[in-house]
Amino acid sequence: MAQRVAGEQYESITGQLFEIGRQLRQKGGYPFDSGELRAHLQMAIEGRFGRYQAIEQAIEIDVTESFSPTKFFGLGAGWNVWRGSVKGEGLCGEKDMDKRSLGISLVDPNRILLEICLKENENRIVGEKKLLRLESDPEKIRLGGNIFLGFWKDYKKANGKNSALEWLYRELGVIYLDFFGLVLRSPNGSRNVLYFCHYDGGGWRWGCRWLGYNWSAVNPSACLASARS
Repeated sequence: MAQRVAGEQYESITGQLFEIGRQLRQKGGYPFDSGELRAHLQMAIEGRFGRYQAIEQAIEIDVTESFSPTKFFGLGAGWNVWRGSVKGEGLCGEKDMDKRSLGISLVDPNRILLEICLKENENRIVGEKKLLRLESDPEKIRLGGNIFLGFWKDYKKANGKNSALEWLYRELGVIYLDFFGLVLRSPNGSRNVLYFCHYDGGGWRWGCRWLGYNWSAVNPSACLASARS
């Protein structure tokens, strides 16, 4: 049954189409498999979305456990949540985080929004600028440390194969995912966000990425639509 697409839904879909066009026109070329893109676009034109609807069972990740940088293995002493202004030293003031992320108890990876935040004719953007663009959109919840921790525990528990991260890789081709809902302060005073990266033959690994680095189309950030959107 046909349905009228208008308003925010129309803007969101056309924005995704413009992003595909931008990637095709960029200097370095399209970063993914153009043959796969063409096949999937044709499937969309014909209304064949079966591959992404045929999920054998619902995947929901428990993300109720809070994230502590001092307790998380691999970080430890010297790492903290950034506090206060980006221009400060990060030691006092309000925590730099999207508090709405803390109110989420279960996450369905199929509902995660992969935000690029690049405008037309942009190939890359500095992390701090991307954070500002994400913050300017109240309709999207920037997922933070509790979501990152839930995904990592799910990945370790499931031995990778049946995890939510592997589902994102297998079904959506995601090889990188970061979490702008929590900004961390490193021992040397830099601002960072947590991320996952998929390595061929080596599965998923996690890390912290400095917000002074560049982000491109292959570096999506995990968000969810807010309840009012």
